[in-house]
Amino acid sequence: MTTDALDHRLLRALLDTAADLAELADTESVLASIVRRTRALVGTDMAYLSLNDHAAGETYIRRAEGVVTHAYRTIRMPIGTGVLGKVAEGLAPFQSLDYSNDPTITHIPQVDHAVQAEGVHAIMGSPLVVDGRPLGALMVAERRARRFTHSEVTIVESLAKHAAIAIQNAHRYTEALNAAGRADA
Repeated sequence: MTTDALDHRLLRALLDTAADLAELADTESVLASIVRRTRALVGTDMAYLSLNDHAAGETYIRRAEGVVTHAYRTIRMPIGTGVLGKVAEGLAPFQSLDYSNDPTITHIPQVDHAVQAEGVHAIMGSPLVVDGRPLGALMVAERRARRFTHSEVTIVESLAKHAAIAIQNAHRYTEALNAAGRADA
C-alpha cells in the first residue's frame, strides 16, 4: 500500500471514529467504541483505556479488549508508575519496547505479575486530557517485544484526543439526565 493510500485510510478511519463518538451518549458505549477502534486501527493484541482516580492518586483500567486475564483487566496503579501510570499523568505519549526488562519505568510487583501472566511485552499509550486535566490513558499492547512506529503513536494520540472529549461529553450528558430525573422527582 502506498503512503498516500495509507494516510487516506487512516484519515478516513479517524474521521469515522470521531463521527461515531459524537453520536454516542452513554459512557459505556463511548468507552467500548474507543477501545475497539483503537485496537482495530493499530492492529494490536489488545487495547485498553484507564481513568484516573485523582483522590486516590491512581489510574485504573476501565475498559479493555483482547485482554484475557482478570488480573490485567483490573490493574490499578499509582499515577506516574509503570507505562500506564506514566501516560495517565497527562504529559505525553510513552512506550516501552519490553516492559518487564525496561529499567526506565517504576515497576510495581503486583502489576509486573499481571503483565507477565498476560504475556505482555510492548506497551504504548497516549494521555486522555481535557482542558489541561488528565482523565486517564488510551493504551495498546502486544504479546511480543517491538517498537511502535511514529504513525501508530500518532493514531493513538489522535484517538485519545477525540476520546477525552467524548468521555467528558458522555459524563456531562449522564449528569444532565440524572439532574433532570432528580428535578422530576
